[in-house]
Amino acid sequence: MEQLKLNRLPVPTFGRLDVNRISAELAHPEYAEPEIALPGGVAAQEVPAEPAAVSEASQPLADFLADQQIPCRVISGSADEAVRIRCENSGAARLRIEVPAGGHMTVITHFAAEYTAMLTEIQAADDAQLHLIQIVSGRQTLNEISAALADRAQLSLTQIYAGGSHISGITAQLDGDSAAFDAGLGYLLDGTDQLDLSLNAVHLGRQSTSDMEVRGVLRDSAQKTFRGTIDFRRGASGAKGAEREDVLLMNPTVRNKTVPLILCAEEDVDGTHGASIGRIDDRHVFYLQSRGIPKERIYEIMAQSKLNSIVSRIKDSETEQEINRLLHKEDANA
Repeated sequence: MEQLKLNRLPVPTFGRLDVNRISAELAHPEYAEPEIALPGGVAAQEVPAEPAAVSEASQPLADFLADQQIPCRVISGSADEAVRIRCENSGAARLRIEVPAGGHMTVITHFAAEYTAMLTEIQAADDAQLHLIQIVSGRQTLNEISAALADRAQLSLTQIYAGGSHISGITAQLDGDSAAFDAGLGYLLDGTDQLDLSLNAVHLGRQSTSDMEVRGVLRDSAQKTFRGTIDFRRGASGAKGAEREDVLLMNPTVRNKTVPLILCAEEDVDGTHGASIGRIDDRHVFYLQSRGIPKERIYEIMAQSKLNSIVSRIKDSETEQEINRLLHKEDANA
């Protein structure tokens, strides 16, 4: 077993809060080749294990996978249809997505294995557009994303966590002028589920923008830690960043930690962050019960409404149906 320190908070806070990082013990995994369905215009090749040029946050996992001789699948090109990736076998994998100048791509990844350790590297050239969609429904996942965006490149990230125990670290480095990153993340955790999530937008390019939204529901004894960081580096004049989280606590036994952070080394920037954390209003429950809706169903409706805006970002009917099934929602088209 090897212990990795992941999801480090860029500027540490009081140690007693237990939010500065998380330690994860990793067994020495075998390579778990994901199933990849490619549309026309997109190619995939496997390259040998090698050190990865990733963000500082993703470096511990990148080094570990390189030491374990885990090869990298490189997906490159441009297409209107989605690339579909499914991780069914437990183990480790590396993926690099390369979108050429002026190209566009949608990549949909489903983590369905008992255990997955995945590093996704993203390289988006000038004027490239990428929508990365990740559905996480396996029992245990270690998921790192490291993205580098050139001039006017756009990265949209949508993630759904449907139960389990997961560590997820995301860093979008907006290197280019007018680069843009938007993220919509949703989670539904119950029982003893756990999620440790770090979301970082690093602004280096002038007039770069980031917009990050996280919405989730915690039930029973579920636990979640979220670190959301907007980092304005020197030279990122005119940059704008926004980060917000909306959490619904269904039981008094859940554990929620939220750490919003803005770092600023440039004067001409605009950054905002906020969090809304609370329980269902008893008056709303009473009103709906008076209309004949059972209390358990009321909770389900409230939970679903929290995630609807995230799911609606996907715009792929096959994937939306799969998510609805995972979240125990009724398919309106059934």
